[in-house]
Amino acid sequence: MVSFATIDPWLLTMQGPGLGIVENGTLAVENDTTVYACPSDGFYASNASTIIDGSRHVTMPGLVNAHFHSSTTLLRGGVQDMPEIEWMNRGVGPLGAHVNQDGSLVGSKLSVVEGSRFGTTTFAEYGANVARLVENVYLPFGVRVVATETICEEQAFRVISQQGNRREERNLRRS
Repeated sequence: MVSFATIDPWLLTMQGPGLGIVENGTLAVENDTTVYACPSDGFYASNASTIIDGSRHVTMPGLVNAHFHSSTTLLRGGVQDMPEIEWMNRGVGPLGAHVNQDGSLVGSKLSVVEGSRFGTTTFAEYGANVARLVENVYLPFGVRVVATETICEEQAFRVISQQGNRREERNLRRS
């Protein structure tokens, strides 16, 4: 007996030409394994414990975010309209130095919830102290993650601030 079947969605199977689109398809799952992903006319709905009406919907594999810095989510929109290297070194870097660990976790949780809501099933997390993110965000949310630490001998940012005619420059290090 099949655990559940989604009947009549557009299936994106990623097999064959194009995206492997099957109109009026059926996706049947037994336990955690897909056992049928073909046209509905070859599937007997009586074989499923639960039927989901998939008409007017798309069923597709989960999305993978292959390069992700979830802990910087709260910095979105903080620095705009700069060339990339300047954006990293003079914008986001110094701004991010003001986000504490709790803020970093809140940002990570927000971004993982957003991604999951819109179909991301696997995240490739890249950053400093990713073990903390895995333990406090990914594992509790039950989300798949491939995580790697930032490879950097030293993280330092040059902070330049100007107020009126007074300009201050200093190095800021994060450990």
